[in-house]
Amino acid sequence: MPNSECVAPVVDDSHSASAIVAVEAAAGSHLLHVEGYSRTTGVPNGQSIKSRPFKIGGCSWRIWYYPNGGRSNYADYISAFLAIDETVAQPVKAKATFSLLDPAGRPVASHTRTTSMYHYSAGGSGHGFDDFIKREFLEKSVYIKDDGIKIRCDVNIFEEIHTEDRAAASPFVVVPPSDMHRHFGDLLATEVGADVTFKVAGETFRAHRNILAARSRVFKAELLGEMRESTATGDCIQIDDMLVEVFKALLHFVYNDSLPEMEVQEEAVMAQHLLEAADMYDMPRLKLICEDKLCNHLEVSSVATSLALAEQHNCQGLKDACMEFLISSDTLDAVMLTDGFEHLTKSCPALVKELISKLAARSYKRRKLRAGAMFLAVTIATRKIKTLAGRCSAFVAALAPGSAALGDGEPRTASAIVGGAVTGHHLLHIDGYSRTKDKLPTGKSIKSRVFSAVGRRWYIHYYPNGQTSKVADFISVFLHLDESAGVPVMARARFDLLDRAGKPVPLEPRTIDLRKFSPGGTGYGFPEFIRREFLEKSDHLFNDCFKISCEIIVSDELRTEDRVAAPPLASLTVPPSDLGQHLHDLLVGKEGADVTFQVAGEAFSAHRILLAARSRVFKAQLLGKMRESTATWDCICIDDMLPQVFKTLLHFIYTDSLPQMEEQQEEALMAQHLLEAADRYDMHRLKRICEDKLCRHLDVSTAATTLVLAEQHHCHGLKEACIEFLVSRHVLEKVMATDGFEHLTKSCPALVKEIMSKLAARC
Repeated sequence: MPNSECVAPVVDDSHSASAIVAVEAAAGSHLLHVEGYSRTTGVPNGQSIKSRPFKIGGCSWRIWYYPNGGRSNYADYISAFLAIDETVAQPVKAKATFSLLDPAGRPVASHTRTTSMYHYSAGGSGHGFDDFIKREFLEKSVYIKDDGIKIRCDVNIFEEIHTEDRAAASPFVVVPPSDMHRHFGDLLATEVGADVTFKVAGETFRAHRNILAARSRVFKAELLGEMRESTATGDCIQIDDMLVEVFKALLHFVYNDSLPEMEVQEEAVMAQHLLEAADMYDMPRLKLICEDKLCNHLEVSSVATSLALAEQHNCQGLKDACMEFLISSDTLDAVMLTDGFEHLTKSCPALVKELISKLAARSYKRRKLRAGAMFLAVTIATRKIKTLAGRCSAFVAALAPGSAALGDGEPRTASAIVGGAVTGHHLLHIDGYSRTKDKLPTGKSIKSRVFSAVGRRWYIHYYPNGQTSKVADFISVFLHLDESAGVPVMARARFDLLDRAGKPVPLEPRTIDLRKFSPGGTGYGFPEFIRREFLEKSDHLFNDCFKISCEIIVSDELRTEDRVAAPPLASLTVPPSDLGQHLHDLLVGKEGADVTFQVAGEAFSAHRILLAARSRVFKAQLLGKMRESTATWDCICIDDMLPQVFKTLLHFIYTDSLPQMEEQQEEALMAQHLLEAADRYDMHRLKRICEDKLCRHLDVSTAATTLVLAEQHHCHGLKEACIEFLVSRHVLEKVMATDGFEHLTKSCPALVKEIMSKLAARC
């Protein structure tokens, strides 16, 4: 791969003088195994056991573990501190999060704590928690396994360079997060427009047919289709086989796409009941959420009940997790004494057979391996090959009961503290994207600044016009190990394009599998990282800038050299919110639609209750005092709006998002029309979104027109952006030559005075 380098072109941007700015913020984690916990309790109060040193962000660190507390007034606690283990020129600014892990390797929420920001320096006592875990709590919990516990320490290092060279200007317009869930939650709470009643164990619940039908195919059939139980408004549907609190939580999820807050103790029981309800009403996402919660609450008292539930409701992920919990831990005897296990044997005898088969398979493997090892040991010993005999004895010892080689989880080792994998991140800003594209032909790259991550030095090659002629329509990126890094390293990496909020854009995964990176050698990456056409039409390119994140994962040899990790419990993937998709399907399908709009000769069918939930003006028109149409299917005429604009408005109401536009000019024009519609129907978030889009599409031809629009619709942020555009660049004369500026001077003379005042203030 070519290693051509180029000085970053200068960009006319007040934020930075360089085209590529490397923001260095390192992060990593260390996994601390405390094996032989009961023996460590003999260490006196005030004395610590120090972990092996580990590298994060180019610095060496240790964890100081105090089995009987770091100070006399914390003698009943385990204390944990992070300390730097080398001399550093300047104190290192970092935060640490300590987490007690459960047997499945997941953080225990009640014992996950984050320190304040701290400046670590050599010779210091470190920073952490005197009262991290109370020993009495720990010794009665399930978190001690085979006389061992695990503590994870996540370290985030904040380097001054991250903010030193860049002062980000506050945006003119801040778009608030989605408010769709709040709108529908308010609708449920107020019962405005409710048209169906449910009776559950004597308690009455009012709801809305169309929303229930959108979220569940069973509700759809019951309320709108062939199974329709109640046709007249006000009729009551009786539900006899569900608890009041469960139905209340079900409705909360239907309207909010989330579960209500509850105590930890209540969560597992509610998840069991809600899983049954989700299966009953065919709500796959809720069902997966409940499965995931039950996987996280597996314990001796509940695992048998959860396994029976998983079998009855075809929950394969939960079933696998329950089976793994039973056969990979030392709790089976205790589980067999529970009422839940007795119920399991009676209701699901096939499951018991399956469990016996899995246990037998592991037992057979253990016996076979041990017999083979013993035969080998005897053979070698009789031939008096002492070296091999000694090695074989160690091998046989490794195959003793409880050894990972026999499938019984992790082995006991002589080491009390074992290091874990470390992860580092690098954020690459591309400032002045268009200039990098124009300056560098295909095959030429810009080399980022060298950065430190996971104890090594790296750099990224960025090809704005592709690495080779075959990928000339793409941006290419490659990760390299710096020549000064010393020995090669085995590492994985992942590249992500970031959106404007700093979150990864959901594209095809760009992950580099485990590779050997050599100093100054060939890098690894993606010739087809991003198609330029996609980037240039997206919102991710803002002010001619975009961001790429690179995550680097290096396995610490200390963690894997002497142990075999136990297989993890089955994990579940809960899909993202589908509320918008459900409501979009309702809009497209028109089922249950009860109002029609006639817009410039084109008819649009919609649902009164959804429009009312999302707009106070629609609520007044369709349900309140301004009601224009009382009879179902009466038609409301809108004469002063384009059909495409109203169609886009409906799309936003139902999905809380805007449809993709083919061209940037089309997007800017639609944003102008939609801003007027958003103001008319009192939809604050849509108005902010349109303001934001217009800010990003400001140019000579649109600035004056957009400024007038901002003034007419009280868009303060957009108005500021327009005036700043006019007075801070050499464009005012060109803007003054446009028809839009002439319209501005006639319709809003006060704005012209304001522009002149701004210019005078800068002179």
